[in-house]
Amino acid sequence: FFQDDIFILDKCWLLSFHEKYQRNVGIPFTCLVRANLIDEQIVSKLKKAGCVGVQFGIESGNEKIRNHSWRASVAGAQIINTGKLFKRYKIKFKTYNMLGLPSEDMESMFDTARINIRIKTDLPWASLLMPYPKTDIADMMIQNNELPKNYNLDNIRSTFFDMKAITKKEKVTLNFQRLFIICVKFPFLFPLIKKLILLLPNRIYDYIFYFSELYVYKKSENLGWLDSLKTGYYFKKNNFSQSD
Repeated sequence: FFQDDIFILDKCWLLSFHEKYQRNVGIPFTCLVRANLIDEQIVSKLKKAGCVGVQFGIESGNEKIRNHSWRASVAGAQIINTGKLFKRYKIKFKTYNMLGLPSEDMESMFDTARINIRIKTDLPWASLLMPYPKTDIADMMIQNNELPKNYNLDNIRSTFFDMKAITKKEKVTLNFQRLFIICVKFPFLFPLIKKLILLLPNRIYDYIFYFSELYVYKKSENLGWLDSLKTGYYFKKNNFSQSD
């Protein structure tokens, strides 16, 4: 796994890399890409070099929220085309998604699941927004009255997989994050999940999330079940237990 935020950023370098890597190394690899930089030539070269998996951020399926909150300038059409290209070249892809973004309502939250379903994401992943004080996104949420005006470091949660769900909106967001992977992988359950997320957050949803996240982690890291369970236990012990 190449730990580079945007492995394909320098296209000229990438075009020379694939020949050298294939000739001198030849080990299957995964990497991080960006949807608005992807074209067929890049995907073809990645495939020839031995790329078996990629990861890229969608963040929000709602284009207005995605580009306003993140200044990402990534169009929905680019995400859809990226998914099509990786499917065509049989390169599995993991998507990073985020829920609880500024101005997000239920429908825009559902848009995030919809675009993942449309591109048939192999490994969907979703976290909850953790806005750090003094960042643009935190300031934006303070202006929208989505965060208190005295928001500071003491308010930061210990993990971006949990939140103190107080308002109805926060409870729905937390529930949807718990069921997000199931929703994307089994889209026929989407209508049911829309109703289930209206219930109070509960341990059943937590365990559904733990096991579905474990499955995604196992697949993305190419680990056996035992190693995945050990890692999952460590993560739960050191993160979820500190969520309050």
